[in-house]
Amino acid sequence: MLDERPDNAADIIEDISREAKQTKFTSHVDTILDKFDQSAEVALAEIQMKLFTVRKNADESSVL
Repeated sequence: MLDERPDNAADIIEDISREAKQTKFTSHVDTILDKFDQSAEVALAEIQMKLFTVRKNADESSVL
């Protein structure tokens, strides 16, 4: 900038500043695909959910 002395030096500095700020605050991770660890309560609930599901055997369904 000092060597070339462009007419729009302020615009160039603003662009550089904006790009620097944008790269600092932009996430490089796709938040839609992020997987979060389950809490202990959720993991326990999924295990216990199997206790409350009703399964019908082939013999029981023929009786009904």
